[in-house]
Amino acid sequence: MKKIMSVLLVAAVAVGSIAGCSPSAEAILSKYKGYTVAEERDNKAELYIGAIDYKLDCYWVEIVSSQPGIRQDATNTQATIDRIRVYNAENLEKDVAYRMTLGTSSRSVGNEEPITIYSPTIQILEREKARYLLIYFEGINKDEVEEFETKPLFFLVDLKNKEVLTRTPLLAGSILG
Repeated sequence: MKKIMSVLLVAAVAVGSIAGCSPSAEAILSKYKGYTVAEERDNKAELYIGAIDYKLDCYWVEIVSSQPGIRQDATNTQATIDRIRVYNAENLEKDVAYRMTLGTSSRSVGNEEPITIYSPTIQILEREKARYLLIYFEGINKDEVEEFETKPLFFLVDLKNKEVLTRTPLLAGSILG
């Protein structure tokens, strides 16, 4: 009987390993608990995760800037896109297949002329490869655009539950080496 139980236990562990069981959101947050929450002065680009959606067999993560100089300017939004990288939060060395796109929407207030709002959008191409994402922004140097100076920072996202684990970004410090 003991032999049968041990065989079943080994089989259960093997199936769990093969199936790629993910840790909990709490475990992911715990892994990054040593990183400092960014303050307003650290994120002058005012970046945050806007929406997480699943459509066309892919996850889509929208990054939004509250700064009109970024969100209403395609060139500045593209410069933001060029500074974003996506990693598997469980293991930063595992690749995540993604594509960055320039999202657009139109908004108007009252009788005013509609304005175009731009947002960096991440398309996760292989949804089964990573449940938790670390979305890294390399920052904006004070010498480039002082009003948008932003330190390197990152967000943690749970794709499966379409949940942002860190609404306020964390300072990246030396996270990438």
